[in-house]
Amino acid sequence: MEKVYGVKFIQTIVAEARTAADKDIEAAKNDVKKLLRMRHRIRAGQQDDFQVQAQKEFVQQFGQFQAIITVVLGSIAGISLVVGGIGIMNIMLVAVTERTREIGVRMAMGAQRFDVLQQFLVEASFVSFLGGAVGVLMGWGLANTIEKLTRVFETLTTPWSIAAALAMATGTGIVSGIYPAWKASRLDPVEALRYE
Repeated sequence: MEKVYGVKFIQTIVAEARTAADKDIEAAKNDVKKLLRMRHRIRAGQQDDFQVQAQKEFVQQFGQFQAIITVVLGSIAGISLVVGGIGIMNIMLVAVTERTREIGVRMAMGAQRFDVLQQFLVEASFVSFLGGAVGVLMGWGLANTIEKLTRVFETLTTPWSIAAALAMATGTGIVSGIYPAWKASRLDPVEALRYE
């Protein structure tokens, strides 16, 4: 060990139980504990200076770690969607203010409130879709770059995940654009035509 790894003590020992049954695994763990306590000369009442873990416990720990990572990343994504939605809403409110005369002209020419509402909702969803598409391209490019540079992490970008990302971005745009679109559709045509 010292010649090959440069260490003076063994860090890990892998053992296998007779079968994969839980009772055999527990019996094997207890046998290993007894043997190690005896070899390490640990007296009754003293704490172990080693750990004995079954593979099942490693899987459970990894599952807990994965759940924590999922919650953290989900929270970051949720915050990003809220911030992006507020940004889209502000952009659309500015667009409504700047295009008040245009809205007045459209309504004077016969456009219904629903037509104006639909126009601004389509614009909001299109803006957010484009933002989502840019984000997907950047994420895909970054994942490929990390994979090529590290040669350790293998990334997987599925069509389903791309579609879900674009759908979330578009949905955020629609939800964020509802108030500005409603505001635009409620403008009085006469007042809108007078607006400068």
